[in-house]
Amino acid sequence: MINLYKASGLFLVLTFMLIGCTKEKNSKMVKITIHASRMKVEEVELNTVNVLSLESSVLARPKVDPTGASIIRFNLSRPLFGYLKIGEQYTQVLLSPGYDLHVYVNKFASTPLRFVGKGSEANNYLAQVWLLQNKFENRGGEEIFQLNPQAFLARLDSMEIAFADFHRHYTDNASIPKGISTLLERKAKFKVLYLKQNYALSNLDQLESTDPEIFKELKDVAAGVPFDTTCLNSGLFEYAFSLQMYMDQKIYAPLASATMPGTAERSKDYFLTGADKIINQGDYPLDIREFFIAKNIYSSMSGTGITPGINTLITNFKKKFGTSAYLPSLEEKFNKWLAISEGMTAPEIVGITSEGKSLTLSDLKGKIVYIDVWATWCAPCLKEMPYSKKLTKQFEKNNQVVFLYVSVDQDKEAWKRMLASDKEFKGIHILEQSKENTTSIMEAYLINGIPRYMLIDQEGNIAKADASRPSSGKVIGEIKEIIKKKKVAIL
Repeated sequence: MINLYKASGLFLVLTFMLIGCTKEKNSKMVKITIHASRMKVEEVELNTVNVLSLESSVLARPKVDPTGASIIRFNLSRPLFGYLKIGEQYTQVLLSPGYDLHVYVNKFASTPLRFVGKGSEANNYLAQVWLLQNKFENRGGEEIFQLNPQAFLARLDSMEIAFADFHRHYTDNASIPKGISTLLERKAKFKVLYLKQNYALSNLDQLESTDPEIFKELKDVAAGVPFDTTCLNSGLFEYAFSLQMYMDQKIYAPLASATMPGTAERSKDYFLTGADKIINQGDYPLDIREFFIAKNIYSSMSGTGITPGINTLITNFKKKFGTSAYLPSLEEKFNKWLAISEGMTAPEIVGITSEGKSLTLSDLKGKIVYIDVWATWCAPCLKEMPYSKKLTKQFEKNNQVVFLYVSVDQDKEAWKRMLASDKEFKGIHILEQSKENTTSIMEAYLINGIPRYMLIDQEGNIAKADASRPSSGKVIGEIKEIIKKKKVAIL
């Protein structure tokens, strides 16, 4: 996470201000005062969600004075959902222009934080819903995702009814503006949809044969997602997740089934350009269309890096949505890929061998390095291993080309056991050991999933940040291309 706010795909204008630097009234000002005098609170953090990446972004991390008090001030143009972390306590918040909140920290983490001041009604509502939600998600010692399908849907129905009853009772006795009340109500509904979508993702495969009726109910959970620009613009995580599921089922799934086996291999831009066409032909509200286009570019770039299609669509997006709040996120991701594009210095990789010796990527400078990022628990990684072994064997007499296998296993012993049990698994093996002054390989090389392969030339520069898999039959050609450029002798 970042220390200062960077525009993160939310439709807002946030300007941080030094505490106490102005006394003028500001209708867009949001002020949050945290009172934690009875607690040892070392850190306070206000976060929101980047609706493109679905990751957390830090909005503020104020200093905590010796009395346990801290103050956050910023300007806000419209309602925004966020998450407030005070020491070990954590709660959802809904902020709106003009809010002046005082937050009182309780001694016990199981007790909700107490809000006083303008905006307190909405936030005390969220604190109570948080407890209600946890009650249903873990009722009777059974976590909701561990239930069988019938029990899961029954509990979800009970949760939805409880949310509706609570909302009706609370709003009848509190002065909450209609727009804010509607946002709170919709958040609860999207929480239920979010849980259903997650359950479906984990259980659909087995349900198709064991329970066709429930399979049918869960299969098309994206069909019920309304196009709600207010929820999207407020940075509501559950809604942004639901839109992602909609894209997966209604936009990407048809593209995945469009090409039958035996046809030509799809290009890296197949899903990117195909989805863009579907989105632009669809009947979507403008704000939703803008989000879908940006999300498609962001997701594709996360997986494939910068391609000709990415370049074209980003250029088109800037022309059509020149002031879009999604642009900073797109440009940040684009610039990160530029940093690991061909010819750039490869980020350092730090690891230990099975014998406990330290080894870095820079130790291999002077050689062409084919990097394989894997783990013992990764089935697709293991599926590639027979092809990896063949590659290694083909270059075993050439000391100018090395194969570096970087394991991201958390279980060091499982990694060592696998290497010891397979003597044909040759090459240089290390277990990643990132240090304080180095970035992890997953972050440095923008790796969202493994296996992942990279090619580094003998000067320590990136030849391919997303090289071909061993099974593709292309790796030898990619290595020879580096050899040809650098005139490396090869046997």
